[in-house]
Amino acid sequence: MMRQPALDAGSLGTLADGPRMALGLFDESRGGNRIVGHGGDTDFFHSHMQLYPDARTGIFISLNSSGRGATDTLELRESLLHGFTDRYFPPRDATPPPATTITTATETTTATTSHAALAEGTYESARLPFSTFLTTMTLFGQTKVTARQDGTVLIEPGPLSLHPAVYREIRPWVWQEVGGQRIVTMRVADDQVQAIGFESAFTLLRTPPTRDAAIVLPVLAASVAVLLLGLLAWPVGAMIRRHHRLPAPGRPGRVARVLTRVAAAVALLALAGWTAVVVTISGLQEVPEPLLRALQGAQWVALLGVLPAAARLVASVRYREGVLGVLGSVCLLLALAGTAWFAEAFGLLSPDLSY
Repeated sequence: MMRQPALDAGSLGTLADGPRMALGLFDESRGGNRIVGHGGDTDFFHSHMQLYPDARTGIFISLNSSGRGATDTLELRESLLHGFTDRYFPPRDATPPPATTITTATETTTATTSHAALAEGTYESARLPFSTFLTTMTLFGQTKVTARQDGTVLIEPGPLSLHPAVYREIRPWVWQEVGGQRIVTMRVADDQVQAIGFESAFTLLRTPPTRDAAIVLPVLAASVAVLLLGLLAWPVGAMIRRHHRLPAPGRPGRVARVLTRVAAAVALLALAGWTAVVVTISGLQEVPEPLLRALQGAQWVALLGVLPAAARLVASVRYREGVLGVLGSVCLLLALAGTAWFAEAFGLLSPDLSY
């Protein structure tokens, strides 16, 4: 039973047309030879086992170092396992069965091109948390799929790789790596590919715009830059006024100005703290819950800072502080709004702190 697929098309849809996961074992067949296996990693140990049920043969490899590159151990294991298969179990006739819904060359080209267009977009791994602050991890390692004119798709990076790979459709919604044997499958909903399956047990999900790194990271970077410049501008401005013996800003809007400064500083501290927390957890280290609660409290302070920033903008306009003054207030308001949006979209305000 451990060698048989655990799920079928009833639950997987078209993802079931590719290699599937069994009960603990993956379908890792190669060259027409049935292979089941499973691999795993910790910080330092990296192992993989493959079994050839028909030949009563198995191979196991384990490494006690991670190497220098991010995928060194993966590439070494694949080189050994694939080399073993290709040498001792030469490829059989693995020609894919003919498609049942595509009948002519013209229809094949049209359908393939259409399928490639539906696949275009940004995807994130399904093996990530989506309900807590660790949603921030989805920003890193996103996959981009681009449709090409010849009906193939460019996947960047390719599955389980740091390098781009080109895939060609060999059956409806089943794609094979050009020049390789990797297979990916796709599942469609709402006139778009919503999921891409690969290596039996791994899935990429279409990324919503609110988590698309191409959108989120520029917004976040711009917000951080504005807040930093704003914090630096206040003491610099005070020094300039003192040097030139200029009058201090009038009383109207002073409270809002101070609260906006506090919110800007707290927002930056909170973002720095969350970054350190995610890095620590990624290294399999524990983080005290009181620290997480403190960061969450700071994030709420930063979010509420949008209110005094808005009041500061109103005061800037009302008391005619000039173009630069109004522009500065607008930028600070937008920057605090940007960090607030990021906090809400990525679970930094969620009461659930489990990970």
